Amino acid sequence: MADVRHEKICLALVWHMHQPHYENPFTGQFELPWVRLHGTKDYYDMAALAESYPRVRFTINVVPSLLEQIDDYVSGRRTDRFLDLSRRGPAELDPGERRFVEENFFSANEATMIARYPRLAELHRRFKNRVPGRQAPLFSDTELRDLIVLFNLAWIDPTFFVDHELKRLADKGRTFSEEEKHFVLDRQLEILGSIVPLYRRLADQGRIELAMSPYDHPILPLLLDSDAAREAMPDVRLPRAHIQYPADFDAQVESALARFTAAFGRRPRGMWPSEGSVSDAAVRRLLGRGLTWLASDEEILYRSRLDGRDPDPRYAYLLGNGNGEDLALIFRHKRLSDLVGFSYMNWDPKEAARDFAEQVLRAAGDPNGDVPLVPVILDGENCWEYYPEDGLFFLRELYGLLDRHPVIEMVTVSDYLARYPPSRRIERLFAGSWINHNFAIWIGHPEDNAAWDLLARTRTAVEAAAAARPADDPGVAAARRHVAIAEGSDWFWWYGDDHWCAHIDVFDQLFRAHLTAAHEAVGIVPAPELRGVIKGRFGRPRTDEQVPVRFVTPTIDGRVTHFYEWKLAGRVEAAQGGGAMHQTDGQLRVLHYGFDLEHLFVRVDGNARFIASPVHGEMLVLEVTQPHRVRVEIPLEPRNGRTRGARLWRYADGSFHEEPSRATCAVDQVIELQVPFAELMIRDGDLIEIAILRVANGRTVEALPARAPVVFQAPGTDFEAMMWSAS
Repeated sequence: MADVRHEKICLALVWHMHQPHYENPFTGQFELPWVRLHGTKDYYDMAALAESYPRVRFTINVVPSLLEQIDDYVSGRRTDRFLDLSRRGPAELDPGERRFVEENFFSANEATMIARYPRLAELHRRFKNRVPGRQAPLFSDTELRDLIVLFNLAWIDPTFFVDHELKRLADKGRTFSEEEKHFVLDRQLEILGSIVPLYRRLADQGRIELAMSPYDHPILPLLLDSDAAREAMPDVRLPRAHIQYPADFDAQVESALARFTAAFGRRPRGMWPSEGSVSDAAVRRLLGRGLTWLASDEEILYRSRLDGRDPDPRYAYLLGNGNGEDLALIFRHKRLSDLVGFSYMNWDPKEAARDFAEQVLRAAGDPNGDVPLVPVILDGENCWEYYPEDGLFFLRELYGLLDRHPVIEMVTVSDYLARYPPSRRIERLFAGSWINHNFAIWIGHPEDNAAWDLLARTRTAVEAAAAARPADDPGVAAARRHVAIAEGSDWFWWYGDDHWCAHIDVFDQLFRAHLTAAHEAVGIVPAPELRGVIKGRFGRPRTDEQVPVRFVTPTIDGRVTHFYEWKLAGRVEAAQGGGAMHQTDGQLRVLHYGFDLEHLFVRVDGNARFIASPVHGEMLVLEVTQPHRVRVEIPLEPRNGRTRGARLWRYADGSFHEEPSRATCAVDQVIELQVPFAELMIRDGDLIEIAILRVANGRTVEALPARAPVVFQAPGTDFEAMMWSAS
């Protein structure tokens, strides 16, 4: 245990609950099920756990777009595609719908969620080992119903299995009836309906504090002025349109206050601005709205200008306008927050809880007479699927330890500020977010900038149409609502190189759909650019890419035979980043590609663990999308450096068909592959598009490059002479 010198240390846990809008504006259906599934797995139990520990207090930050969608489910106004297909009997599903269920109803963590149900794990193995391009149904009607029931059960938190019928079905594990299936689905909606009443009751009892974010989770500083990005990134390339939408800023905040107040019967006192994003101008614009505190990241504090004192994230700070209006700001402890989000799932729960408490004591530092505050702020939903039992063991150990701790007192943010009013002041707040104290995730990449420009063009067109219509025109209101949804941070989160997920194309489609719907709501023909994808549109070389400059003739042995073997080939490095939690588990590091006149050569470098310890059933796939669609499978076992055949599949008539091939590969220190150009049906001068996919459990979990295929021209006999003259 760390040396305890403080009589008291206040710990403020802030759990951030957020989902973007998943509604397809043209169908009225939610395209993705994450509001419903996280609702049954995370939103209820994360609050309910406080009831078992008298001294446990924390803050839950809720995004109004999440509240709206929960209400849509509970009221029956909307449903999602996954739920609609779950409701129907397997015999009622057409072949495409059956494939959708097969390909999407294993969307759960394999180790912690799928493996707990033997039947689900059995079906998952079948899915992973399926024949690519198979057209016949993979599962019988009984098996498909089992998959549907178990997928939905896997997304229900273990605490709900005190329900006798749920427990019976979980123990039964297979051969479910239609009635049992509908019981599970109905129970999910009952759980969703209990979330807001629980939050309201616990807040009324003083057990938790409720805070909010702007309605559609926009990055407020960028919405106010996109030039805010330059403070941390002076050389950033911004969108062509200068984003300056103070009216939208105000609308996002005021509509959030209204929705929150209607849901909980009280106005919020605190706000976690989307992604902890702040700027001096944005925070000052929030003054006078009834809020008393905001939160951001400690790296923002370190870069802000203070009132002469050194920055100390253990305390709250005031920022005001000189007219007696102040907002208190607290700053998250980065290491502690990230330990919960990314590390403790791999620890023994008792050891993790003990370490957390010791880290809090260390974070408090030396006493100086004041009671320090240690803010731990993180996503309250996405990390738990990586913990055993959805984090229940860890959270019980943690809350039990903190409930009886002699020094650490759990507080809500408002409680701490009321008891220990801040006196330190910020003269000028630095502009940035919780990620690397900048806005690089959401602006600056060509994809991000293209999205901002489309948003700006749409907004300009809508406002021009609104000027010629009555103030209460419902079409104008609908168009502005679609624009507001498109201002959310999540679309920009998935654009660029930083993050990847299995449904990334859906986010691209939904963003453009809302902008299209905004046009149509006011009778404007949508811009043609809205028909084209943004994700992957920009494939030009970057600083982490090089193009081939000479023919290469590597030895296919899974080793770097000599220094120059791949030196003159093309090269693409993996971008850093991950999924919703901004933590990468990417295994692919570098793609090398080159050729002679007759062959395409590919080498893939992975991280050391990936090379040394392959996951059973994983493979790499060379995907050729132009001039013809071909896939070449590279098995990762055995890893002995011996040359062996690779399997080639050609796309035709709606599916992939295996063809004989002379392609060879080898795996040892690296992965190497050679494929004859003739088998790819590539001729001199053709434009070629390739990417490497890491396929696990039958689905692509990683792509290199992440954003778009590598594009290059098939070489002719004059290739080297041309490259020589160009160099």
